[in-house]
Amino acid sequence: MARSRSVSDPLSELFQRAREPIFILNPERRIRFVNAAFEQLARSSSDNLIGLQCTSRTNAEPLSRALCPPAEVLQGNEARVRRTAPPNRVGPPWWEITFLPLTFDADSSGVLGIVRVIAAAQKKPSRSLPESLLSLRGSLRDRFALSLFESDSPAHAHVPAQIQLAMHHDSPTMIVGEDGAGKRAA
Repeated sequence: MARSRSVSDPLSELFQRAREPIFILNPERRIRFVNAAFEQLARSSSDNLIGLQCTSRTNAEPLSRALCPPAEVLQGNEARVRRTAPPNRVGPPWWEITFLPLTFDADSSGVLGIVRVIAAAQKKPSRSLPESLLSLRGSLRDRFALSLFESDSPAHAHVPAQIQLAMHHDSPTMIVGEDGAGKRAA
């Protein structure tokens, strides 16, 4: 791990002891430093990771795409993004990466990245509902059918598709159409 010592030794030691996976990119978006937690998360040694070019190109390897900072970070602003954990193409698990721009002087800058792993939500065992509540749900489902949200308006065309997608999730959902879609609540 001698190559990862390009960050000053006291700072490097501090980052190495951190439980959170941490990496540092140089101005060319190449990995300059990774801590032990990041090595474990990426399932690769620092020797393999140091020097990796982080890019958003589609033909780049998944780890390289996941660690690529958004444009606003390169302009000096902090950003937090959620990306699928490599080598997966879809989540969960997700990596929520906080990118912090580092500017030392006119010639030296970089990006500090802190990764937080977001796993799939655990499904709670369902409780059986009383028969009266089940019948009420059924009558409301029949009364407020998806066909009520159909419209000839082009601005409103995607709303039924969004409602159908939301029907497959347990979390509360608010669907808002574009201007001109009309005021309809789902």
